[in-house]
Amino acid sequence: AKPSLEQLFQRIRLRFHLDGLGFDEVRSYIRFRLATASAAKFTPVPADTKLLGYRNSDVDIHLPNELFPDELLNTIIDYTGGIPRLINTLCDTALLTAYSRDHDRVKAEDLESAIEDLQWEPYTKRSSYRNDGNGAKSEYQLKVFKQGTLLSVEPVDKERVLAGRSHLCDIKIDQKSVSGKHFQMMKTADGFVIEDLNSTNGTLVNGVKVDSKLLVDGDVIEVGKYALKFEKAGKESLNEKVTTIPPQARHFAN
Repeated sequence: AKPSLEQLFQRIRLRFHLDGLGFDEVRSYIRFRLATASAAKFTPVPADTKLLGYRNSDVDIHLPNELFPDELLNTIIDYTGGIPRLINTLCDTALLTAYSRDHDRVKAEDLESAIEDLQWEPYTKRSSYRNDGNGAKSEYQLKVFKQGTLLSVEPVDKERVLAGRSHLCDIKIDQKSVSGKHFQMMKTADGFVIEDLNSTNGTLVNGVKVDSKLLVDGDVIEVGKYALKFEKAGKESLNEKVTTIPPQARHFAN
């Protein structure tokens, strides 16, 4: 068995997580790659123009003929997670598909065919942390409540479960006070450890703010107006309610 990582988590003081590229960044990245690969001459970009960290570039990001229209970018992000290496693969396949169909730019049907050829699912569904796909049931689940009302029951079926406001998260929490990637749960030899990802407003477990903690059956994770109850899979949810502790009362929980 793997040794416990609990002591390691306790010693980590600074954590940094790289997010995928956003909409505008993906657009700029694709344009830069196209301009770099093209044999045509482009007007130099002014020295003060920022292009994903590139300065004094000899390429013009304002291509006269957009090979990847903006309406395709959200689909590209959904299937690549905004990761440049995956963007390269998907866009290259889509370009070949468009060329074979004698299209002067990539169309939605070309992108869909490229995704089918690559046999890709949306990025959040094909994480390397997923289980082995043998159909085994999840040992734990998260019951998601908002202001006491049960919204959903989410299986904890991966070795890493990411929660936050970002579309890349396994558990999406739609609230402005919640960070894009707010917290994660990591499977260790002792069980699941919750780890706050340097969120703006923090993560609470049973009313106490934590950086990391080994979760036990029945623990309640609090994020904004949401409460997520960690428990053994299969427990009934009929008429169950869980509420967060008001900020002014939290000192009584310590």
